Amino acid sequence: MGQPARVKSIEVLEVIASALKTFRADSLSALDDLDIELHRALEWIHHDRTEYWKRELRLSEEKVTEAKLRLKQAETARRMDDYRPDCVDEKRVLERAKQRFRVAEQKVKAVQTWTHTIDRAVSACQQARTQFVVWLDDDIPKGVASLKRMTGSLETYVALQVPVDPNAPAVLAGDARRPALGEADTGEAAGAAPSASQESAGGGPGEDSPS
Repeated sequence: MGQPARVKSIEVLEVIASALKTFRADSLSALDDLDIELHRALEWIHHDRTEYWKRELRLSEEKVTEAKLRLKQAETARRMDDYRPDCVDEKRVLERAKQRFRVAEQKVKAVQTWTHTIDRAVSACQQARTQFVVWLDDDIPKGVASLKRMTGSLETYVALQVPVDPNAPAVLAGDARRPALGEADTGEAAGAAPSASQESAGGGPGEDSPS
């Protein structure tokens, strides 16, 4: 069995209800901002990075082909009998083109891997977001309505209390049935045992009164 609530201030219930409304509004606003950021992240990984590195892979492959062609042309033009030219510059250009192609190829694979990872993370986030929104739209309004009913009930209860006369003497709870001083005490005194002066005038109990 739950413990009874000890409400010492009705205004506190109104403060709590207002805080819940503020929390709900702030939370929904934060979720809207989160949706925008998630959309940006998905656009970045699905379109911006994907298209960029695919284009970079295609261009770097063309550069490799072009560098190979220039190297072959240089070797053909400079060859004399049994002399084979080094063509150092053309080979360096080809190596840089190949390195650029390898980087682009790695980036394309990395983008594909991170796309799946981000998609799973966003999906999990969206599921949690849906549950949170249901709680915000369902439970919080119910809680606010419950606090409002409690506030109304307590205000009605307080309004029904009998106003206390500030001039009336304080009476303890245990003395609720005890008559006020000067009323019941007088009656009790009338039926009480005789005082010492009465005994001396009329004789003690058990003695015959004088004739």
